Amino acid sequence: MNLYSSILEKAAEEINQFRQNVSTQAVDDAWLEGLLSRLQRASSVSGTESVERELDIISRIIVDSGPLTENFAPSLYAALDGVQKGRKRSQRKK
Repeated sequence: MNLYSSILEKAAEEINQFRQNVSTQAVDDAWLEGLLSRLQRASSVSGTESVERELDIISRIIVDSGPLTENFAPSLYAALDGVQKGRKRSQRKK
């Protein structure tokens, strides 16, 4: 468990819900499975740096996939925003 575990678990639920509501032609099911696997890994790692690294990978996967709206997984976007804000705070402290 880590700081982002609960929000990432919610993001996984949102992606599963998205998966049920969108035709498989619009989004590759294997891609969604891979994303869910990454979310599970990110929610189970310990240490801030490790979870941030996993979230960076997830964000790149999403960006590389093409345009998705924030309706795709709002909790995931909230977690990514939290990481970004944390990094900005730590930069200001230096």
